[in-house]
Amino acid sequence: HAKAFEALVKATPEQVAKAAEKLGITVEGKASENPSCLMCHVTGHGQEGGYTAEKGKKDMTDSVTCEACHGAGSLHMKAKKEDKAKTIVGKPVEAHCLNCHTKIMSPEFNFEEYVKKGVHESFKKK
Repeated sequence: HAKAFEALVKATPEQVAKAAEKLGITVEGKASENPSCLMCHVTGHGQEGGYTAEKGKKDMTDSVTCEACHGAGSLHMKAKKEDKAKTIVGKPVEAHCLNCHTKIMSPEFNFEEYVKKGVHESFKKK
């Protein structure tokens, strides 16, 4: 997830064209500037409180962050103490992942296996 935006930046025109064809969309210009690509490669892109794609940022807000799976931290922080648990998704479900990890773009995606591996593993290595 941490390199999702970087993948768009590094994508060749051929890779972009192939992905666009698979999805049945038109991508004009750079993938890293296209809303159709950014909606899965940058958390909350185009949504209120979502992140913008800014190549080179050091705070990971230009990629897929914790909030993509667990919900907006800003809502959690603003909530009353008794409501905080309702604003965060403790254990994301497969249906949420399938918004971006579609059969077309992620044919090998296996929710059960990814949960076992855990996306959190990459943070432990730092």
